[in-house]
Amino acid sequence: MKKILIILIALAIGTGGGYFAYKFYLAKFSKTLANFPEPFMWGVTMGPSDLNRYSSSVWQKQISTATDLGVDWIRLKFDSENEDPFKRNDEEIKYLTKANLRVVLIIEQDASKNNANIDHYKDGYDDGFKIASHYKGKVKFYQMINEGGGGTIRQPTMSGQTEDQFDEEKYKIVTAYLRGVSEGIAKADPDAWRIVNMGWTHVGYLDKIVKDKIEFDVIGIDWYGWMGSFGEKKLENGQLLFDKLKSYKKPLIFMEVNADSKGKIVYPEKQAAFISEIGAWAWQNKDYVKGFFVLSLFDGVNNAREDAEYFGIVEAKKNPSGTYVPGKPRESFYAYQELIKKYAGQ
Repeated sequence: MKKILIILIALAIGTGGGYFAYKFYLAKFSKTLANFPEPFMWGVTMGPSDLNRYSSSVWQKQISTATDLGVDWIRLKFDSENEDPFKRNDEEIKYLTKANLRVVLIIEQDASKNNANIDHYKDGYDDGFKIASHYKGKVKFYQMINEGGGGTIRQPTMSGQTEDQFDEEKYKIVTAYLRGVSEGIAKADPDAWRIVNMGWTHVGYLDKIVKDKIEFDVIGIDWYGWMGSFGEKKLENGQLLFDKLKSYKKPLIFMEVNADSKGKIVYPEKQAAFISEIGAWAWQNKDYVKGFFVLSLFDGVNNAREDAEYFGIVEAKKNPSGTYVPGKPRESFYAYQELIKKYAGQ
C-alpha cells in the first residue's frame, strides 16, 4: 500500500511539474504581443527589379542607399520566377546580411502558374516549407502574400469591413494558398514569425481568416495618404480601426506607408509630411505597433513601359549605358532619415 501511495505521489508531482514546465514554455516562447522578439523595426521595401534588371553591382548600390537612410530592415519579395530562384535570392540576402540589414521576406503564389489546375494549398505549403527550410536561422519574418483582401473583395469601392464583402470563390483560392504557406513555414521553422497583410480597412478579411483558423503571428497593414490619419480612422460602426486591430491581440506592423501620387507625379512635401506623421504615430504606439516600413526606397520602373510609379523616396536614374541606378533622394528620404535618428534606440 505504501509503495502504491509513493508511486501516486510521484506521478502527481511529475504531472504537475510537466504542466508548469509547459506553461513556462508557452509564456516564454509563444508568439504573443508580449513576447515580440525585436526592437521597433524601421524598414523600407526594396527589390532588385525596382531599378529594372538585376545585377549584383546595382543591388549593392541600392543597399548602400538603404544604409544611408538608417533602416535596419528590408522588406523583399522572394523572386520565384527565375529558373533557379534560390541562387538570386541567396545573393541578395548575402549582401543585405553583410550590410547588417535584416529581411522580411514576402512569399506569394507565382503568377506565371496555371492557377486553375493546381492544388493551391499544396502549392502554398511547398513554397512555405521550401523557403523557410532554406532560410532557417537567416530570415525570421515572412509576409504571407500581399493584401489578400484586395484580391478577394467583391467591389474595389467596398470598405472590406464585413465578411460578406468578399467573393467566396476568390477567397477560397487565396486562403488555400495562405493556409499552405502558413503551415509550411511552421513546419520548417517554428521560430519564424508569420505576417498576414491587409490594406485599408479590410478587417472583414481578417475576421474570415480567424474564423477559418488560419494561423498567423503578426498583422501587417498598408496605409496611404488618401486613407487619412491612421489613428483617427473610424470604421462604419463607429469603432476606431486601431481598436479593432488591437482586439486580435497580435502585434501590428505598418508594411507599406506612403503618400498618394497622381500617375508618375510625386508630391515631395506631402510625401515627406505623411511618412513623418504616420511613422511618429507608429513609434508613439510601440506597445502594440512593432514596426514601420515605407514603400518604397526607389521608383519602380520594371514593367513593359518602364514608367510604373511605386512612390520611391529616391529617384531612379538611367545612366548612359541604359541601366537604372539610384538617383537623387527626395525630401521624404531625409524626413524619414531624421525620423529614424530621432526615435531609433529609444
